[in-house]
Amino acid sequence: MRQTTNSIKKSSQFYCLALSAAISTAAILVYSGGFVQAKMSQDRQLERSQPILLAQTQSQALTIQGALLFERNRFQEALAAFKQATQLDPELAEAWYGQGRALARLKRPQEALVAYAKSIQLKPEFVDSWDGLIGTLYSLKHYQELLAFSDEVLKLKSDFPYAWIGRGTALYGLQRYQEALVAANKAIQLQPDLAPAWSGRGNIHLRLKRPQEALADFDKSIQLNPESFDGWYYRGYVLDELKRYEEALQAYDRALRIATANIVSMPWHNKGITLNNLKRYQEAISAFDKAIQLNDYFSEFVNLTIADSWYGRGVALFALKRYQEAVASFDRAIAERSDFADAIKARSVAQRWLR
Repeated sequence: MRQTTNSIKKSSQFYCLALSAAISTAAILVYSGGFVQAKMSQDRQLERSQPILLAQTQSQALTIQGALLFERNRFQEALAAFKQATQLDPELAEAWYGQGRALARLKRPQEALVAYAKSIQLKPEFVDSWDGLIGTLYSLKHYQELLAFSDEVLKLKSDFPYAWIGRGTALYGLQRYQEALVAANKAIQLQPDLAPAWSGRGNIHLRLKRPQEALADFDKSIQLNPESFDGWYYRGYVLDELKRYEEALQAYDRALRIATANIVSMPWHNKGITLNNLKRYQEAISAFDKAIQLNDYFSEFVNLTIADSWYGRGVALFALKRYQEAVASFDRAIAERSDFADAIKARSVAQRWLR
């Protein structure tokens, strides 16, 4: 999406603004003053966002409209609706959060940071905005900045679970997995019913090659939030690792039902891998085709690209002895990633079968 000079001159400007706003929010969590008083008591649980079922103002109606457009993958129109809402009511945290989500999907993460931070300033207990802020910093690979931000929050409020989640996420990105595990454990200790803390710890256990512990964490995440995309998706991933393919397939299917309008490629891609393992190659091709068609590998933790889906598709076609099509798929994978060693080797094998 092309951006005007007025809207964004340098990404670092937006990034610094977001961090500044978010860190000032941390102060609000402890101190009261100015126009906002939002100190959170120690025994108060974080709120999960709730939909506005009945709009009482035009700004709320526009927020609902934006959410509906977002669900239909009409992100630019959704963003316009959310912006209108914040113009009418600059203190509507849900509309700022909606802007953040839409901007993230439009691949404008720096601006998404600003929107998430504004939402948090207005409503510090808004869990979804903390999710968005942490996830966006992670997706930008600003691990050190995320760690510094989380530590700043913890200096002000050491028992804030989402700061511990942020710290664990940053340490995970820095491959400091044992320290990340300590942070995740602290978040769970502070708030045992916080589903993202359990799924985050599950990812750490995966990196530490502890699949059984990871599976237990993802199961707990799902128990706390049956609509957790991360919980179901990563449950499928670890079940794949354990070669429990039928169960993995069920988990991916559940993740796909949860994903907003099935807009993400990762569960389709992994479903294709699982179907390949089950030797259900035609179904695998359909799954890879869907992943490729979507070409949206948006994820905070998994490093997949369209090249991987072209490669998986080629593997399925090769198994079906459709060698010419397999070569074409491997060609596409290599075009996307010139040093894709597995695809280069597989293409060479498939070409020999054509002779």
